Amino acid sequence: MEKVNSRCGVIALVGEPNVGKSTLLNQVVGKKISIVTPKVQTTRDVIRGITHFDSTQLIFVDTPGISESLRTSKNDILRNAQRGISECDVVVLLISANRPITKQLEYVISCVTKRQCVLVINKVDLVQKEKLLILIEQLHKTYHFNEIFMISALKNDGITTLIDYLCKLAPTRDWLYSNDIYTDTPCKTIAEEMTREELMMQLQQEIPYSLQVETISWNENERSVVLHQSILLAKQSHKAIVLGQNGQKIKEIGTRAREKIQRFMEKRVHLFLHVKVQETCSRS
Repeated sequence: MEKVNSRCGVIALVGEPNVGKSTLLNQVVGKKISIVTPKVQTTRDVIRGITHFDSTQLIFVDTPGISESLRTSKNDILRNAQRGISECDVVVLLISANRPITKQLEYVISCVTKRQCVLVINKVDLVQKEKLLILIEQLHKTYHFNEIFMISALKNDGITTLIDYLCKLAPTRDWLYSNDIYTDTPCKTIAEEMTREELMMQLQQEIPYSLQVETISWNENERSVVLHQSILLAKQSHKAIVLGQNGQKIKEIGTRAREKIQRFMEKRVHLFLHVKVQETCSRS
């Protein structure tokens, strides 16, 4: 989209699992498009959020959390993270203020500091100022970053200053998206992720990370969406856990997921969940 004196910057959000990348993305976009749970590797695929500030368009790429253990595994998660980094103009490396500098964090830093890299220390509200200053001094001595920012993504504190800086770094060029688009991720995919988020929140460690949610059908009009989704499980024994006693657990998951999808879609949603183990499928 052509604009006079327009700028457009692509920013990769990179970091270890659970440092707040998805929370920051949702705050910047002003709408929940990336799921957030306490479980590691919640984000599996690259999610893009698009936002606008005067004549500047910023495209944030939420990459899966990088860990050293992924380096030797045949895992799409690491490839997706690397792809998100390779397509960006600037890397925003998020770290948690309440975590020490570990070998894993050193590995993550080694993946990104060859690019133009901005360090963002998140969750600063959880640590004392003295400890925060020690952390910053450690990082300054060892690594070079274009700039360092301190924020609390959850409380939306410090983000405006970060955005102002990123707008200045954005190259002068035409926008890649029109100004009414806030993500290029299909609505079906976001709805699947929201149901997966609720499954992970409700079931915690009872069901392995490998569970998947797939759309069976999606019928939408101006007022509502009728949506059928499959919850795909690896073992028959997991089915009873998802369903719960007398089907109460799946009903609660469905209610909460429907509310999230409804807020996202801004219209009425009718959600039907089906629990499927291999070729066996039952309707909740």
